[in-house]
Amino acid sequence: MPKRKHTEDGQDKSSGRQVKVALADTSKAAAVPCLATFPGTKPPADTTFHAYRSYDETKDQQRYVRGETEKVEFAGANFGEQAASNLYCKYLVGVYSKSDQTLTVAPAPLMRMRPRVKDQRSSRLDPDAAAAAKADFNKAKSELGMAFGTAKAQRQIRERERNEVSGTEIADVVDDIHAQVKKVAQPTQDEIRETMRADLPIPKHNPDAESPDAIYDIDSIVTESELLALTGKVKELLKAKSEKEVSSALPYTSSQFINSKIWAIVKGEGKKNRERLRLLLYISYLMAYLCNVKAKSLKDRRKIETLMANPPFILIDKMNERYTEKDMRTPFMQDKLQCYLMVLCLSVSNYIIAPDRIAHDLSIKGTQIQKILQNLGCKSRKCTKDEASTWNLKDNAKVFALQTPLKLPDVSRRRK
Repeated sequence: MPKRKHTEDGQDKSSGRQVKVALADTSKAAAVPCLATFPGTKPPADTTFHAYRSYDETKDQQRYVRGETEKVEFAGANFGEQAASNLYCKYLVGVYSKSDQTLTVAPAPLMRMRPRVKDQRSSRLDPDAAAAAKADFNKAKSELGMAFGTAKAQRQIRERERNEVSGTEIADVVDDIHAQVKKVAQPTQDEIRETMRADLPIPKHNPDAESPDAIYDIDSIVTESELLALTGKVKELLKAKSEKEVSSALPYTSSQFINSKIWAIVKGEGKKNRERLRLLLYISYLMAYLCNVKAKSLKDRRKIETLMANPPFILIDKMNERYTEKDMRTPFMQDKLQCYLMVLCLSVSNYIIAPDRIAHDLSIKGTQIQKILQNLGCKSRKCTKDEASTWNLKDNAKVFALQTPLKLPDVSRRRK
């Protein structure tokens, strides 16, 4: 049978018929032709669906379709989160009229109909019903576990049931709890301030001390055992013939503040003050721990030993214990290390320090050293001529001195 030939305008050459195509206006109608997909659950053929549209003329193409059976409801839309995604074409539905030889087409939005069980919907709307359903489920699950579960699973079920607290049990003791809370006295501002000061990163101190050397407890910073462990190192220092040899024998070579004090004792005549030498040497080790041992090296014991010029083991153990938390130097521990170091430096310099000298030795900003000294209770003043000459300072340079009675600054920040 030969194929029919059609012209471009829709006319059938063999029959002489011409089909007209018309576009239906559905912008104001709610019930429009729709194409729907039903993932998972397919409704019966006799299910009735209703379409809805917005009264907003700017949204006249948006449609919402809903239908339901006895147990399941279906809903879909061509806008918002319910709209079908990744659509690369539009659909049209047409009706052909033989009498008029007309094909009327209308846009057909695609709906992804999502099923929802009515029982689940009612549980979400009714919190009491949902709670009751959950309780029934947990009870059935526990009974099943006790009947067929392992010994370990049964033990966990019994422990969970024993630890559960019902609302009625709590209600019985609420009044007693409220009564006990009212009895607790509110702390005063002074008590709060003292509690916060106790958590400052400064050494143990005596606020009633009458002299600077009695304010801070040096034994809380470094123990006698740590200092005695440096006896062998001190003997080596005493053999030095120059300040350069002293500096090369120290774990931290960049501190002129410490180097000059050690050389002054080594070159002096008569009996050497070995106790003071041990303390100065410990300060040098503490400076090396602060400046040479970075945060990322704290978990590597051998690297710490190398960076600190192989100190006695007890020094590393105690420093890690005092100035780290789980092998980490937190901001609080960093502040603590710097405060403890400054107290030791004060103790070997008659409790007077030129902050610029220490800042230069440690490569720390002078303002930061000044802040630490202020937090320790030091007051600033201009240096005297003798101090300027002894410490090689400029005239009227600023120095900080620890004074009594001890007055710590107001606490304005919390521990981090």
